Amino acid sequence: MRAIAFSIALVLASVAHGQATVTSPSATIEPPADKEQVTIESMGFGTEFAFRGPGWAVEKYRDPQGLWRSRFTANNAVVADLGDCGERSEWMRFLTWPLEKSHSGRLLGVLRYEGGIHGSDALDLFHLEENYRSVLDVEGDFNFRGIRDVNDDDWPELIGVTRSFANMMFLNHDQSPFPLMVLGYHEPSKQYVCLNHEYQDALRARGREQRDRFEAHPASASLIVYDRTDTREQEAFALLLQWVVSLAYMGDETAAWRYLGAHASGKTYEWTKQEIETYLARDRYYQQMKRIQAVAP
Repeated sequence: MRAIAFSIALVLASVAHGQATVTSPSATIEPPADKEQVTIESMGFGTEFAFRGPGWAVEKYRDPQGLWRSRFTANNAVVADLGDCGERSEWMRFLTWPLEKSHSGRLLGVLRYEGGIHGSDALDLFHLEENYRSVLDVEGDFNFRGIRDVNDDDWPELIGVTRSFANMMFLNHDQSPFPLMVLGYHEPSKQYVCLNHEYQDALRARGREQRDRFEAHPASASLIVYDRTDTREQEAFALLLQWVVSLAYMGDETAAWRYLGAHASGKTYEWTKQEIETYLARDRYYQQMKRIQAVAP
């Protein structure tokens, strides 16, 4: 396991639980008071209307409905037409990596915010040195938080949150679990996949505030009983669920069930565990991680 602690500054959106915030390129995103400020430029993505490199270009355009899209072309052929980001052109952003190589890097990234109060992000990555092939295509169940080469292997890691657990077990959006995930380049599959199991130490350290919030709640002093009619009990249950889902999502299901069993009543434990397992079974990022974890030496 890579015991690499990545900074909380990677969490670049100012709104918790997956709600994206769109700002102008010169704006400053306000982090928690005890963290250094980061500007939109530190995310690496620019709001220009076009990026061009040797033999390729990606450009924004309006479709007949007036919605902004982008088209990636290489060697006079269309590689990909990428979905719309509504009526705001600045919600479509481009990046090449490494950042210091301007528009002649290894990777091209196209990030677009899909709009709405709790809108999702879509992110595409293309390998510019290997026939412009796609190495990542996510949308609808994802929010982007940051990009950084955390292990200095020349492949950047992408930090985001999965939206797969939104509103589970009748919780509202703000109460729902939105576990962090680290997407990294996986050489055997030649794709970006979820590698949370390789970053358990860092993810566990980052998630301790979730555990601490639950344990500071007065209702945590006794076993939690799921009760939608009891606001106090519901608040405590939501906090418990967030931490348990985070543990499971980093590939440590044993710790997740142990913690849940220590803090939830029998029926609440059984139902919650079953629900989490159901959500995990249909979460593609988690399933990627488990397949890789199963064959890891």
